[in-house]
Amino acid sequence: MGHNSAVNAVNDAARLHGWSPVAHRIHRNVLGRGEQRLIVGYSSTGKAVRCALFYPLGFGTGFIDDPTPCETIGGGGGGKLDTVLHWLSGPASHPPLPTTLVVLPCAASKLARCARARALYDSDHFRFTLRAAEARSRSVGGRVMILSAKYGLLELDRVIAPYDVTMGQDGAVDVADLSSQLAVQHVRTVEALLPSRYLAALRSAVERLRSEGIEIELVDLYRGAAGIGYQRAVLSSLLVS
Repeated sequence: MGHNSAVNAVNDAARLHGWSPVAHRIHRNVLGRGEQRLIVGYSSTGKAVRCALFYPLGFGTGFIDDPTPCETIGGGGGGKLDTVLHWLSGPASHPPLPTTLVVLPCAASKLARCARARALYDSDHFRFTLRAAEARSRSVGGRVMILSAKYGLLELDRVIAPYDVTMGQDGAVDVADLSSQLAVQHVRTVEALLPSRYLAALRSAVERLRSEGIEIELVDLYRGAAGIGYQRAVLSSLLVS
């Protein structure tokens, strides 16, 4: 191989296996094939692969609660080029992510210690809503996340500390962060079991993404349910449907 041996090998393999260059604001050597993304960092001469990141299901962020799988190589040792060539030649190794997300709100009552999000919120209504949200997600083949006033979108099993923030207060998650969290979920539909302030925050995040060309449909499952009693009736219907 010539002067840029690793660069040439990667580019040849990319063409052979249907990968194309993808423009990115930060990274230079980004390749894409369908939802898959590969970022490659080369040595200054281009003779060797120094590091690489492979996202089998789209360009994830690596941040917590990003559901996109990611494989990385870097640091010392050899075999980096071989690993990249293996990624380029192989099929996507993960099943598709669910395209529907069911979102429920956090609760004011919390345990006094760190716990998984599904257990931290210590109220009967939260537990009832969670059961209904999980039932709905099973029926539509989706996933469930909690919208926390402090943390934003939370995976159910993420361990977090208790807090005392409500939506709209200082310290609450802002629209920019919430839209970034939502963007990496790779969903087309969000079904909301949210009170008005939480729904408004999520709607603002969806509208921000639409302005950036990311289309997500927001469905208010509480639409027409004016009070807590009507909302509980909606939850009950989800548990028996």
